[in-house]
Amino acid sequence: MGLEKPAIQINGLYKIYGASPVSALDRIRTGPGSETEAGVFVALKNINLTVETGKICVIMGLSGSGKSTLLRCINRLIDPTAGEIFVRGREITKANKKELRDIRASMIGWSSSILRCCLICQSSTTWRWGCGLPAFPGRRDASAPPTLSNLSG
Repeated sequence: MGLEKPAIQINGLYKIYGASPVSALDRIRTGPGSETEAGVFVALKNINLTVETGKICVIMGLSGSGKSTLLRCINRLIDPTAGEIFVRGREITKANKKELRDIRASMIGWSSSILRCCLICQSSTTWRWGCGLPAFPGRRDASAPPTLSNLSG
């Protein structure tokens, strides 16, 4: 690993829904509490993750396992109960609304599903752009000629 900061760094992330998530967090962290205690729902528990710059990370899990909650915490559409989230070295868990707008404007975005039909050239170009790579070396117009791919299985 070089001197480059990770694209995303998550340390000790929790998201707890319910009447008193902070007091439930203290009980869960110290031991006597449980994710199933009355009045709270623990969506994320002590998540630690590093996504290196230029790498692709796939978040997979069963329905209700916290995938969308994790992504919404990373882009701060919802606030985590506890933990730290760094995007390109910037701690976003402490960012104010203006800082969040700037951070979001510079973020890549999320793909939460695979499209049934897509233009291979366009999606490849978007992926390469998201990783900070040139569209296609030696090609002036990355969108021509588009190739249609039917991804039916």
